[in-house]
Amino acid sequence: MVELVFTHAELGGLKYRAMAEKCASTFVGDVTQLADMTSEPIKGATALVRLDFTTNNFALKRIEALKDYLKSARGDIIAADCDMVWKRETSPLFDTPFDIGLCWRTGSPDMPYYAGFVMIRHGSEAARQFITDWWFTVACQPKELQPWWGDQLALAALLGQQKPNTTVDINGCMVRIFDAGRVFYNMQSDGQKYPDGVYAIHFKGDKKGLIE
Repeated sequence: MVELVFTHAELGGLKYRAMAEKCASTFVGDVTQLADMTSEPIKGATALVRLDFTTNNFALKRIEALKDYLKSARGDIIAADCDMVWKRETSPLFDTPFDIGLCWRTGSPDMPYYAGFVMIRHGSEAARQFITDWWFTVACQPKELQPWWGDQLALAALLGQQKPNTTVDINGCMVRIFDAGRVFYNMQSDGQKYPDGVYAIHFKGDKKGLIE
């Protein structure tokens, strides 16, 4: 069983709430919503975890909540952004042996690993330690990086420059580097066709409004 853990608060208004509901409703498996202290539960989420995050500490608090959630997880986890629409059942992603799975992308040499799609092997102590190290690396960054880009900069600091479709040992944690383009597709325009075989469509940035 694969669980989805995603973060959603009412920071973006009703449009973003509809987006999160689409994300939850299209995922095959249990869905846990990480929310702030006042946001309403998302329709389709099977569990809700509240934390004191704001726009000033988003990246740090999201990893902190994930680190705590691993203690009670019931299966493999995908920790993803809420602007994903799921197209396939995700358990085949875990057929390859690894503790942590990350998605590598082109065009971002300083942040080659996408923090919005992280795969975590259930029961792996090495995975839990990696998430703890990730959180600590973000916590040690300047405060201005913690709201947003700090999580991806921290992954780059932990892994360095790796190649896709490889598995690397990071302090005893086997990290599989997936090619992001084979896992999810970044939607660019309304009605655009996406490649067969991807697990999700990512409505990034100003493309969120394209979600039906």
